Amino acid sequence: MSNYIKYNVNKDESDIRIDRWLRRKFINLPQSFFEKKLRKGIILLNKKKVKSNKKVFFNDLIEILDFSEKIYEYKIKKIEKINKVSIEYQKKFRSSVIYENNDYIVINKWRGMPTQGGTKIKVSIDHIIKTLDLNMSLVHRIDKDTTGALIISKNYKTTRFFNKLFKEKKIGKIYFTICQGKPKKDSGIVKLKINKNDKIISKSEISETIYELYESNNDISTVIYIPITGKTHQIRKVAKHLGCPILGDNKYGKVILNRKNNKQINLMLHSLRIFFNYNKSNRNYFAEPDKEMTKILNDKRFKLPNYNVYSNYKKKLIK
Repeated sequence: MSNYIKYNVNKDESDIRIDRWLRRKFINLPQSFFEKKLRKGIILLNKKKVKSNKKVFFNDLIEILDFSEKIYEYKIKKIEKINKVSIEYQKKFRSSVIYENNDYIVINKWRGMPTQGGTKIKVSIDHIIKTLDLNMSLVHRIDKDTTGALIISKNYKTTRFFNKLFKEKKIGKIYFTICQGKPKKDSGIVKLKINKNDKIISKSEISETIYELYESNNDISTVIYIPITGKTHQIRKVAKHLGCPILGDNKYGKVILNRKNNKQINLMLHSLRIFFNYNKSNRNYFAEPDKEMTKILNDKRFKLPNYNVYSNYKKKLIK
C-alpha cells in the first residue's frame, strides 16, 4: 500500500540537485528510478513537477506521492546489512584515528585495507564507516597497500567542502617512499600522460608530481612525492618513470623477497602528511609510517620522516 510522505530540505543538504538529494536519502536506488518518478510527477518539489537537475534549497518541500517501505526502504536495510562489519574492524578503525571533530576524521590507514568496496572485497574503510554512521563518506582514496593519512567526512556539508577543495587543488599531500635505485636528478617536477589503463590520453589530463630525494644508501633510496594532480597509481608510475620504482611494487617494479622469511616485501608507499585550510585556519596532519616500513628504514639506517617534513616541503607546492 502506497502512502504520501513529505520532507523538508535541511541546511546541510541545500544547493544540490533533487536527484542527488533523493539518492542520498535512498542510497541504494538507481538514478533511473528517480528520473522516472520525477518525470511522471510522482515526486514533487514545492508542489511542482521538476526535472532531475533542479536544485533544492533549505526548507524546500519534497513530496513523494507513492511512498511505501517496500519500494523505497528495503534496499536501505539491505545495504546496512552488507556494510555491517565486526567489532574488531571497528576497533581497528578507532585506533587508527589521528584527529576527529564534528565534521571530519583523519585516520592513518593500515596496510592491506581497501578504501572502497568491490565485487571481491568483503571489508573496506567505506564498509566500516557506514557501519559506524551512514552519514560518513570517503572524500578521497588511497590504494589498498598504501598506508597513511586519509580524510573521512562526517556529514554531507563537509563532503561537499572537501570535494571542492580537491577539485580546486587546495589540499596538499606529501607521500614518503622507499625506492629501488635513485632518481638521476635529486629533485624536479614530472609531467606524465597517464590514466588507469596506461593508454595515451589528451594533454588536458597530464599528471603533475613534485619529487625530491630524501636520502640514498647504495641501491635503495627514500623519496618524497607531492602529487599536484590525482591520477590512478600516479606516484607509482612516476617512480618507475624516474628509474626508481617503489620497493614492493610488483606492478611497476620488481618482485622483492624478504631474505629472512622469503615472503614478498609489501609496497613501501606512505601518505605522510595532508594539509588544507578549514574554517579560516591551516590544518595539517602527520601519519607515522607503520612498523613494516619503519623496520626497513632502521635496517637500512635511513632517517625516519618526522613532523618537520611539512614545513620543509610546503613551499614546494604549486598554488
